[in-house]
Amino acid sequence: MVKVLEITESDSVLTQPNIDFDPGTDLVIFMQNDPMFYRKHLYPVLIDYEESKKNNSEFNKKSLLPVVDHAIKIYCKKFNILQDPKELFTKAVKLQIIKDILNPPVDNIRGTDVQNMR
Repeated sequence: MVKVLEITESDSVLTQPNIDFDPGTDLVIFMQNDPMFYRKHLYPVLIDYEESKKNNSEFNKKSLLPVVDHAIKIYCKKFNILQDPKELFTKAVKLQIIKDILNPPVDNIRGTDVQNMR
């Protein structure tokens, strides 16, 4: 007899030593789509970023590092990531995550009226 726990643990991509997807991109998606995380942690920083753009003032992108670090903790716990977060999310990966959050890809929405989408 096989326990359900044995099947789910052995077949889970997230518990394997080698993850076959980009954890940085996945973390960005998590940060943008998890309602509690977005509302409590990401949204306030994005508001500050937008206000700095409006006022033509400088925004310190590294101020997002604590938000990214907090997201990593929640993400790894929620999805049972067993790899060391420091190995998965290096400084370079974290900086790319910040870049992706502040400058999302627009290839998919080119040619559409973004103002009417809100």
